[in-house]
Amino acid sequence: MYCSYLHDVIYVTSFVQLMSIISGKFWYTYLVIPAFAAYKIFGLTRGFLSQGSEGTMEDDKSRKKREKMEKKASRSAKFLKTRK
Repeated sequence: MYCSYLHDVIYVTSFVQLMSIISGKFWYTYLVIPAFAAYKIFGLTRGFLSQGSEGTMEDDKSRKKREKMEKKASRSAKFLKTRK
């Protein structure tokens, strides 16, 4: 996963080196790298922060699915107890 990011940095560096022959303003292309890192970090922290608040609100469909799975698990546990 991280190796692909390293390759992307190498590709951006190669692009900037070649294009800086044409104009010195291509050095601003390097700003893409920290901007992308900030984007990824923001998404990661937003996921961690919203994790706790989503646990309290459960829609009807997911609640029914959870209850069904719990009921199925309790039935299989009773079946195992009677077989012993």
